[in-house]
Amino acid sequence: MSEPTIEALARRVERLERDNRRWRRRATLGLLLLVSGGLLGQAPVLPGAAKVLEAERFNLRDGSGNLRGSLGATTDGTASLVLYNTAGMRQAGLGVLPDGTASLFLGSPAGHTATELTLYRDGTPSLVVRDRAGKTRVLLGAAADGQPFIYFLDAAGTSTWKAP
Repeated sequence: MSEPTIEALARRVERLERDNRRWRRRATLGLLLLVSGGLLGQAPVLPGAAKVLEAERFNLRDGSGNLRGSLGATTDGTASLVLYNTAGMRQAGLGVLPDGTASLFLGSPAGHTATELTLYRDGTPSLVVRDRAGKTRVLLGAAADGQPFIYFLDAAGTSTWKAP
């Protein structure tokens, strides 16, 4: 055998170093995958685990920790979902009272209820529209006998027009 030349030795060393870098990258990737798999497996799913999550209240918070929503039941039995704007004001929501009355509201950015749609336990509906000051300005609905009604009110709450 002939002695290897400097160039041949340099090529062999270069190839060995390249192979060594590849193996180190693969080993690092494998180790990361192994650790990730181990961390993901910290909360194993148990056979027969509950598929229902129960609580009296769930709060939804944004990335800054501000309350943006709340779903829950109160001690009097009212179930509600309330959504808050970025200023922390109630902007929208819905609820069901213990007597079966259901209500949906939309609020102004200042937190005043602007519109409220309610279906009472006896089945009669109503729609209330309020001005920026929170005063009821329009009341629309159906009486218990099915007769529809609508009222337009001034800022003092006095009826300015109604039907029937």
